[in-house]
Amino acid sequence: RGTFPLVPGLFDLVIVDEASQGDVASLVPLLFRAKRAMIVGDAQQLTHVTRLSAQRERRLADETGLTESQQTRWNYVTANAFSVSASNVDGPPAILEQHFRSHPAIIEFCNQSLYDSALVVCTDPGAWADRIGLEWVEVSGMVVGTASGSRYNDAEAREVAEVVTRLRARPGDSLRTFGVVSPYR
Repeated sequence: RGTFPLVPGLFDLVIVDEASQGDVASLVPLLFRAKRAMIVGDAQQLTHVTRLSAQRERRLADETGLTESQQTRWNYVTANAFSVSASNVDGPPAILEQHFRSHPAIIEFCNQSLYDSALVVCTDPGAWADRIGLEWVEVSGMVVGTASGSRYNDAEAREVAEVVTRLRARPGDSLRTFGVVSPYR
């Protein structure tokens, strides 16, 4: 905020990328300084993270006299810079249909479930041949809670250990590192 003076129309064009991850309050000073703006984002991606509770936001909105419509439209907790921008233009946002960022096996799930297969996947799977290391393993097991509120699943823990042991036993893989993503520690 101290880098550029607070002058209206200071920039001919302000481009905000990944706007779905930005909050509305951070967008306002940018738009104030812009003659024109290009807001780029994806309604299907994660929104910004906030610690502001919905109850506190509601109380602040009531204290400042926002109408019910304004509270819904400019909701800090649920709205993001992209959603607010998209709702303030005529017509639907343009969709960038060509996808170059993810391995086809990964993006295809999103393409089908979120984009109604509208994306054209342009990623060359050969470029990932030595880098892709994604494996999905479905495990049936019982989630057990502890007194501290933590949870664990013995069947998943055993399966993770078996997969890592198997991968490390492959020629050339003993020196590689592995990452495991799980909802449990």
